[in-house]
Amino acid sequence: MKTRRSRTASFGVILWLMALAASAPAETYYVDGTSGVDSPSRGTSNQPWKSINYAFDHVTGSGASHHSIYVASGIYQENVVMDPYESLYGGYAPSTWVRNPAVYETTIDGRSQQHAVVCANGTVIDGFVISGGSSDNGGGLYCSNISCTISDNIINGNVALQNGGGIYINGGNVTVTSCTIEGNVAAVGAGIYQSGGSTSLSGIRFVGNSHVVGRTGSSAFHVVGGISTLTNCRFLRNNMCGAIVQDLGTLTVTNSVIAENVGGLECAHGNIVVRGCLISNNASPKEGVGIKCYGIEATGAVENCIICNNKTTPGPIIQQMGIGSAIRSVEPSNFTVRDCVFANNVSFPDCPSHNALYLGTPVIVENCMIVGGESFFLERIGQDEETRLVNNTIVKNGTPGFRYKTNSQNTVRLTNDILWGNSDDISIDLGFGGKAPLVSCCNIGDGDFNGENGTISVNPDFWTKPDAGSISQVSYDSENCLTTFDVSDRSFAAGKLKGCFLWVENTSYYVKTNTVSTITVYGNASGMGYVGKQYSLEDYHLIQESLCVDVGSSANAPNHDIDGDPRPIFGRIANKVDIGADEYKPPPPTRVPAWTRFR
Repeated sequence: MKTRRSRTASFGVILWLMALAASAPAETYYVDGTSGVDSPSRGTSNQPWKSINYAFDHVTGSGASHHSIYVASGIYQENVVMDPYESLYGGYAPSTWVRNPAVYETTIDGRSQQHAVVCANGTVIDGFVISGGSSDNGGGLYCSNISCTISDNIINGNVALQNGGGIYINGGNVTVTSCTIEGNVAAVGAGIYQSGGSTSLSGIRFVGNSHVVGRTGSSAFHVVGGISTLTNCRFLRNNMCGAIVQDLGTLTVTNSVIAENVGGLECAHGNIVVRGCLISNNASPKEGVGIKCYGIEATGAVENCIICNNKTTPGPIIQQMGIGSAIRSVEPSNFTVRDCVFANNVSFPDCPSHNALYLGTPVIVENCMIVGGESFFLERIGQDEETRLVNNTIVKNGTPGFRYKTNSQNTVRLTNDILWGNSDDISIDLGFGGKAPLVSCCNIGDGDFNGENGTISVNPDFWTKPDAGSISQVSYDSENCLTTFDVSDRSFAAGKLKGCFLWVENTSYYVKTNTVSTITVYGNASGMGYVGKQYSLEDYHLIQESLCVDVGSSANAPNHDIDGDPRPIFGRIANKVDIGADEYKPPPPTRVPAWTRFR
């Protein structure tokens, strides 16, 4: 009996010790590169350690006991190797340990030797400038098959000879928030490279990243076979494409700005969803400057986006020049474009092919406005595949509103579309026995298909445009890719011009908002010499008297219009929809466009 009690008591003590260890409290340790000393007895706020790696060597974290290391301002020339469950926080004032990363800048300098930081499982790295890393993969930060958070850092000036100049991610689950990833260099994924795994990125600025010498065709963010979601991110002035997803990876981009890069977004045999984004002023000699999606395994969806001022540039492959200044799709199994505005997407003047949307696949395009640039070219659609263009407003483009070339027997349907004032509203080349598109309930300005299946050819009767004026000053917000025109010779009601198009020197700009004396448009219109030039404003929403009201077909019609209003919402004939992207709403038109969800 004693023996049994003794064993029971010993076993109870062991369990107690194990529970005590499991519930050990998290502790905080301190590093100050100026006043600190690397000695085992130190690591407190009054007696900090000197180096970050020494701290990691003398702290032991666990899944039940997450420790933190606070680092005072200064430059730490180290190649930091983190340990699991030991998080690293920079931006502290020496001695007082008051935290403000913007004031108390804390830099980890990789000295061009290996990764600047190797991350570990269950950790956070927050509040640092991470620079000077150089490696084959992951110059700035290296993450392999771990779960970690990278937040509120500036990651700049790092180099990867292969993948991931700023951050390299191989598998695992990584969250990146509120970081600026700028001026990094790599062969692939100069900002971030992700292979497999899952990432969540929010509030990230990818700025000015580029290829290593001799390499082209990559992006600031490159996803291979993984899953990634991006929210409220900025891709600005990268000397490469903004983001690429490939090899059955999935990329979802929401409420982001992709502007002034060498190409916008690309999907190669993967899956891409783009919602509520501004894609503007990108320029590239490649196909699909704004968005490119290709591969028989690929799928794509573009919704509530503003895609404007993108341009093809001269390049080495003459056959590809000008193919899709806004969007190019090739053979994806499913590709949709909904509730988007396209404005002033163009090709360079001597380009052999001028098309903003070059779609060679089965697609659905609905509730879009395509204005003042280049428009559709549709070709090479496979057999037994149906493509639909429904309730679009395609006006005043310098190319045919809809150009169709095929020798196949697939089905193409145009329903409830307005094509008006384009260089040629519809141009069709059936090649060798191709099947003509099925057109119903459209309004086509040049008279094609007039009288067939409810199709008409009449003035659409859009809202009366305000009087013209002159531009006295131009300013540019490069962070959000917005241009503001001072038009103080006129006076407008604040917000009245939202959703209109401003025209200057035969170029269209989509209006975000206005004050009494200024008009703000999407895209970079600075440097165009517009000061002193005349502008005009046009609104392509329908008026009540328009003959496009209540004459559309409900077949395949979306249940809302481009503004998010229900379709139908008002009419002289019950259950009849309107032609075009807009569903007429009684005056005064309280338009709250769906794209205003973008911030």
